[in-house]
Amino acid sequence: MKKIALFITILVFSTSQVKASGPIRWGIIGGMNISKPTHTSYSEGYGFHLGGKIEYKLFNNESGFYISPAVLLSLKGGKPVPVSYPGDKDVRTNEHNYYLDIPVYFGYKHSFNRKVALFGGVGPYMGVGLFGKYKRKADGVANSVNPFGNNGYLNRFDAGMGSQIGLEFVKRIQFTIGYELGLKNISKKYHYKNRNFMVSCGYMF
Repeated sequence: MKKIALFITILVFSTSQVKASGPIRWGIIGGMNISKPTHTSYSEGYGFHLGGKIEYKLFNNESGFYISPAVLLSLKGGKPVPVSYPGDKDVRTNEHNYYLDIPVYFGYKHSFNRKVALFGGVGPYMGVGLFGKYKRKADGVANSVNPFGNNGYLNRFDAGMGSQIGLEFVKRIQFTIGYELGLKNISKKYHYKNRNFMVSCGYMF
């Protein structure tokens, strides 16, 4: 939790230095993740994302193309199928992986009027695994490991493509849904990639 608080403090301080002048705006965003690695032994896991973004209009019009990079703290992972050993009872597993994600969206925004606009974009993202926890509980005894540690089973770096579509109200409030398609193998032992569905709410300054 201390690492999360430090990240949020740095993010808020950094984005507050960006001036919303001309074609540049900045904002804060947060929401829910529903993630599932492509390996068949995983089911969906729930997490969150939180961070800031910048929106740069390529043309200084109400409607038009834009570029929007972001910096997000993102909790991904899933629920691995429990591996049981002889004598085990009530086996449960969970995996929580915290990433620093940097997506860059190239998009288009269409303003219907001064209060409502529709926008959408696609682009690449890069991710760095910060820390995580794989937890296995059997017979009331829990054991956990850091998947990104020296003896961990996950590669620290991730990369892929993302897409999003959303609505903006009164040029401030944004509601967005998006999807991240991981293209890099994140496992050291097997072969699987991140998949993440996102529901976000943001406020632009």
